[in-house]
Amino acid sequence: MRQLLLFIFFLGIISLNISAQDFQLFTADNVEISNNSIIQVYGDPSSEVIESILWIKNNSTNYCSLKVKKEIVRKLDGTENTFYWDTFNNFDIIESPTSVVIEPFHTHKGFIADYVPNYTEGIMSVKYTFFDAESPNIYVAVTIDFITDESANLVDQPLFTLSDAYPNPAKSVVYFDYAISRDVMNAKIIIRTLLGSVIAERNIESPQGKTNIDIGEFVEGIYFYSLVLDSEIKLTRKLIVKH
Repeated sequence: MRQLLLFIFFLGIISLNISAQDFQLFTADNVEISNNSIIQVYGDPSSEVIESILWIKNNSTNYCSLKVKKEIVRKLDGTENTFYWDTFNNFDIIESPTSVVIEPFHTHKGFIADYVPNYTEGIMSVKYTFFDAESPNIYVAVTIDFITDESANLVDQPLFTLSDAYPNPAKSVVYFDYAISRDVMNAKIIIRTLLGSVIAERNIESPQGKTNIDIGEFVEGIYFYSLVLDSEIKLTRKLIVKH
């Protein structure tokens, strides 16, 4: 009985991991945003409005009806925020009243988070969760720190880009294209089993290029590959090995 319960528990973990791959978030520069991560958007407090544009990709084989809800993580008095999802919503709207249908493997580029600083300096943090209207437990989320300062005229630069593994399913070798910020001291790609054991890794030595990992000796099945920057996992995706 204990073995059966453990098996069911592991299946539950696997199911959650796979579900988390159903949706992916990207910046308008097509840089992937890992689930539940935090990004920074800088602006001048005198700006009428500061925008953050996000893309969301449906990786599943089904049509998905997505809604968005926001949660104020850090409030900054005197400021306002809203978002566009099929239509612009009032400042007091927490969850989008309408859904957006995304076709399988398509990317929807119509989400805009609007922040009105009203000449207020500081940080306003808002968490946005994109979820399946029919299965709310399937979601992807990101927290945006809107940072306003009179000297802020920079756009936060992404630390990395990583292509999807290819081919996928893979038979003998899997390839990755990447670009890593020079500020990163240590970077590598690891491959783990469904139970989390690391069975392969490849160090990334140059700031941009292409690398590969030999998976010829892997048992057929599902694995997960992750990009690790300075000992922190930045993103994880699914890899299928089929000989």
